[in-house]
Amino acid sequence: MSVDSNKKIVYITGQLGIGGAEKQLFLLATSLRQRGWDVSVVTLNGNAGDYWEAPFRKSGLPLATIAAGTSRPYRLLAIAGLLRKYRPTIVHSWTMFANPYAALGGRLAGVPYRLGSERSNPSQSLEELGRFWYAQCLSGLDAIVMNSYAAKMFVNTFRPTLKAFVVHNGIDVPHEHASELRMRLRAEFKVPHEASVLGCIGRLEPRKNFGLALNAAARLVTRFPNLRVVFVGDGPSRSTLEQEAERLMPRGSVYFLGALPQASRLMPMFDVFVFPSTGQEGMPNVLMEASAFGVPSVATRVGAVDEIIEDGKTGFIVELEAEELMAQRIGTLLWEPEVRAAMGNAARVRMLKSFGVETMVTNMERVYEEIRGQVRQS
Repeated sequence: MSVDSNKKIVYITGQLGIGGAEKQLFLLATSLRQRGWDVSVVTLNGNAGDYWEAPFRKSGLPLATIAAGTSRPYRLLAIAGLLRKYRPTIVHSWTMFANPYAALGGRLAGVPYRLGSERSNPSQSLEELGRFWYAQCLSGLDAIVMNSYAAKMFVNTFRPTLKAFVVHNGIDVPHEHASELRMRLRAEFKVPHEASVLGCIGRLEPRKNFGLALNAAARLVTRFPNLRVVFVGDGPSRSTLEQEAERLMPRGSVYFLGALPQASRLMPMFDVFVFPSTGQEGMPNVLMEASAFGVPSVATRVGAVDEIIEDGKTGFIVELEAEELMAQRIGTLLWEPEVRAAMGNAARVRMLKSFGVETMVTNMERVYEEIRGQVRQS
């Protein structure tokens, strides 16, 4: 296949571990190649054996690795060398922390267009980096791509002159509906077929606030004696959550499955997905994955959650720490199966219409085509 010389792109990412951003990069890169783009990827965590390295290599996409722990000047020069080798029209960093490498490395290598990303919660990035380094991560870029309008508003306030695009994450909507997989998964993980199951997926850490989900479940267990709570993930809060589960819930009603690759495949096991995060969120892929399987969510109003869930139509959104209201919303979905099914179906349709992988790739391609047009005119 011949490739248009202007359709060459290199992505720079900080890592390729298990995570939503890394999966999004894989879906985008492999889809663009199918559409005739010449795509290469550079990871800055190349000696760590990250989860997504193997799928990238298996796909046949060129993957260059720069070892973790090397100095920033070394990384910069290595990236500039790789960009001279690949000679892309566009270099696109995939994380806020990698933006300076795209900006400076791209300039050193003479790449015509240097694109950055902010895929996390911008407030969290600013807190972690500080104002000076946050500003540096926006410097030297021709434009930046974000996956939510909430992030765009933040970055526009911080750097109003930087050209900004919004391309929502894409979700690979499964052909099978949740009901077709439900019993198979419950049997696999020994969850009773007749149980009402609440699901939580994510790193077990304080900011994910999974204790709120446990407390909400405890308010409902008398009304729903077959209630089960399933946690998929691991982290520093696990022991605390296990202790709280013993105190609040009947023995054996809470499952801790640990960190599992491709955890979204477990979504059909759940009746309701619960997302109780405290605020350090961007565009949560996990909510999109629940919706894609037709599982309605009850989530706190954080990050770009309201760009995914239509409150009262595809799920429910509650304010932070609204434990009683969260319990009420979960109870409504458990008590009224018709409402649960209608919301789940509406959520699935919304993902198919507005958040499918093909939609994401098309929208990103439009960004790149606009950039290519500017390059031709320069």
